[in-house]
Amino acid sequence: MLTEEHVRALSQLAERVRPALAIEGGNDTCIDFLTLIRFSRPTPMQAGILRPSVCFALQGQKRIVLGDKTSDYGVGEYLITVLDMPMNGQVVAASPQQPYIGLTLRFEPEEILTMLDRVPDAGAADDDGVIAQLGQCTAELSAVLERLVSLMERGGDAFLAHLLRQELLYLLLQSAGGAVLSRSVVRGREQGMLRAVDWIRQHFAQPMKVEQLARQVDMSASHFHRRFKAMMTMGPLQYQKQLRLAEARRLLLTTQVDVATAAYRVGYESPSHFSREYRRQFGAPPAQDISQLLAGSHLAPVHDLAG
Repeated sequence: MLTEEHVRALSQLAERVRPALAIEGGNDTCIDFLTLIRFSRPTPMQAGILRPSVCFALQGQKRIVLGDKTSDYGVGEYLITVLDMPMNGQVVAASPQQPYIGLTLRFEPEEILTMLDRVPDAGAADDDGVIAQLGQCTAELSAVLERLVSLMERGGDAFLAHLLRQELLYLLLQSAGGAVLSRSVVRGREQGMLRAVDWIRQHFAQPMKVEQLARQVDMSASHFHRRFKAMMTMGPLQYQKQLRLAEARRLLLTTQVDVATAAYRVGYESPSHFSREYRRQFGAPPAQDISQLLAGSHLAPVHDLAG
């Protein structure tokens, strides 16, 4: 339970970052791993890939869907994930007077693995968990965020910013949610699941057979599928499809490729099949979806919607 003093401190932090919130969605800062998020109105649910990061809510409220679980989080809460995670997200409480304001700190998965070797009793939770967790921002975490914002206000310093990120990750992994996260990462590393996930991330455009991937980590196909789903909330083929569609959306949004070319590049053999799955995932055919995004509509990337 957050104290009144803690809530007030977070509210003051939200006010301090307002001058840096120039646009709706993600706002880059002078600290290369820190993005500030602002939404002035509720948004529809959007699908995408959440990259390794921790997202703190300072004002307003968001809703995420991870696997078959729907969760709301707001002031004083955070979402952390250590691998690329398919996720749906939306802003549910925001207005021009009281916009949603969040801080997103990005990191590399290797930083978590290195940190686990330094955290006492890392992975001491009783149950397995997925590679994403919600948690409550402690006073200690808020103090680190305040120092990070102060550093941003002074123009940033790469060395000091790196130290603050290390301190933040250390505190997160010692928290209740961090213990569940740690256990899942440790078991995933021991069983070769992290290696399998990384292989899919790097080769998602290639044909994939679950049986071959399972053999790489010395598991039966059925056991591998169960372990993968327990960690990632979905099976390996579904994970591959989510990565393909997210990359296709990025290509269509940031390059000059047409729909068919994007489909082929991410591994689809049939543009029509690609378009059907794209519409199922993002709610509109590729051309219409990209037109809405380029027109600056109410749609937003899921990494902003999670932050």
